[in-house]
Amino acid sequence: EEKIISCGQITFAGSHNLDNILSSVAIASLYGIEREIIKEALLEFKGLPHRTERVGEVGGVEFIDDSKATNEDAVRSCLESMQKKTILIMGGKDKGADFSSSKNLIREKVKELILLGEAKKKIKDQLVGLSPVKEVEGMKEAVREAFKDAQKNDCVLLSPGCASFDQFKDYKERGEVFKREVRRLEQENQ
Repeated sequence: EEKIISCGQITFAGSHNLDNILSSVAIASLYGIEREIIKEALLEFKGLPHRTERVGEVGGVEFIDDSKATNEDAVRSCLESMQKKTILIMGGKDKGADFSSSKNLIREKVKELILLGEAKKKIKDQLVGLSPVKEVEGMKEAVREAFKDAQKNDCVLLSPGCASFDQFKDYKERGEVFKREVRRLEQENQ
């Protein structure tokens, strides 16, 4: 069959999202929905906020908000889909996760870890030696440090693996603060 859309046209990240798209296309096709309508819907759908949401690009560096990733499995799922060298912002309120099971994936995909929040020491201890680590106090500093260390074609990913309640009301507020800081970088680097 002829293709409906190329992966490069999809505006939200994550291989798990490609699985969801394939399922949606299959169901829509079974119901006889025309290919052009399916394509239009896929092009218009921007994904859900704070779930591998592409926030923007500054100086060739892509920023992705995955603030909803409040456990290790969610972080791992997002990291598995990353195609670029990644600076990973992690941390928050510890939920008892054991991040050591992601060591191989972090070694393979993560260029640098930027840690914040109550869990930063625990995460650092579990992932020591895999990638360079920076500890920061807040999201503004995390975004700035990540951008400073990033190179063109890198990705800065907020995928905390922890709850947000040590510094934020919820994961939504954490993601919004991340996006606000990225927008500030965009304005400063125009």
